[in-house]
Amino acid sequence: MSKKEDNLQKIWDEMTPHYQEKYGKALMFYEKEFHLKLFGNVRGKKLLDLGCGGGQVSVFFAKRGAVVTGVDFSEKQIDFAKKLAKEEGVEISFIHAVIENLSMLGDSSYDFVNSSHTIHYIENLQRLFEEVFRVLSSGGKFVFSVSHPLNHIVDSQDGRLVITRSYFSKEKYCWHWEFPEKKLKYPAYLFIRRVSDYFKHLTEAGFVVEDLLEPKTDLDKSSPWHDRKEPEEELVPGALILGARKPSD
Repeated sequence: MSKKEDNLQKIWDEMTPHYQEKYGKALMFYEKEFHLKLFGNVRGKKLLDLGCGGGQVSVFFAKRGAVVTGVDFSEKQIDFAKKLAKEEGVEISFIHAVIENLSMLGDSSYDFVNSSHTIHYIENLQRLFEEVFRVLSSGGKFVFSVSHPLNHIVDSQDGRLVITRSYFSKEKYCWHWEFPEKKLKYPAYLFIRRVSDYFKHLTEAGFVVEDLLEPKTDLDKSSPWHDRKEPEEELVPGALILGARKPSD
């Protein structure tokens, strides 16, 4: 694990109790309505959940009959995920590791690979996609969601969108996870990539891209993910969802 990854791990380890208290009870809107439905029937299939965090999506799949393995680089997130799986009455294997290195997993060992809102934190995208391609069985499907690039180049002023950075910028997007009720905030960053960048890296890894979705952001004000401070999310997509398949032999 690099020094940078180690720093991020420490941040997530420290932040996990507060993050899960605030967000841990709900899947994101696009996961429920779009992302997770792209897999179809998962019963009896082996599914790898990359960047599983607190295990909410892993539990979702396990309850639908999938044989699930979750991977995350935060020990505290893995601890929470194990506890959640036990509470929900499902068996899931959880592995503490960085998702760019899946050397502990065999070739062609999974029918499906999922990643929910995690891949935008990964710098070496090509390495990750090649690892996913390796562990997928012939004809297997890979679905992931990331923060939509448009959501980080615009802001809103008086109900109108204002461009704040170039769509073509390769700079990291930095912000803070904030928990104002506890007077806590934690630094974070992600890599903003063009839609075409994801397509390019997927195809270079050997995938055939099948799905590209850009759903409108959830306006459910009861959701813990609804942020009244970011009205631009009602005007541009908050998530980019891609589905890709490993060609059959």
